[in-house]
Amino acid sequence: VHGAQVWGSDGTTPGTVQLTPGTSDSTWRVDLLGVFGTRAYFIAGTGTELQYFVSDGTVAGTRALSGLGTVDPYAFGNARVRAYGDDTTVFFMTPNPGPFVSSTPRHIFKYEPQADRLTPLVDTEWPTYPYSSAFRDGQLLFQGSGASTGREPWISDGTVAGTHLVKNL
Repeated sequence: VHGAQVWGSDGTTPGTVQLTPGTSDSTWRVDLLGVFGTRAYFIAGTGTELQYFVSDGTVAGTRALSGLGTVDPYAFGNARVRAYGDDTTVFFMTPNPGPFVSSTPRHIFKYEPQADRLTPLVDTEWPTYPYSSAFRDGQLLFQGSGASTGREPWISDGTVAGTHLVKNL
């Protein structure tokens, strides 16, 4: 084993397989974003960059998610990238890449695993706070913020039109 890798296992030696290529850069790691239904979502190194992945635990069912971009290896984790969802819908909250990730806008995407469809929903002006987020019945409630409203409750039903400020408190 060299560097960050993801392995899957059915509990047997022959059923234990490497799911992602590793990286020799010891500063990179694998971060599990969550398990929703029958799929795991994680960030892992793939040579010279980190990417978002989805896996059903098999080699054939493990792949990079296109459309979310790559991840700065020194700027992910620690509440900067989050995922919420179930087996049919996963919301990703991702920061802009760069040296000041904690002070950059967050992008919110909806991913539908069965259709393999990724939809950008909103870019918040100021950071959202992923620990102030919740998912229920296909909707994401989160704390968003903007210059004119400050920190406020937002909701998304997974559509651009259905992603909005709940109320300016």
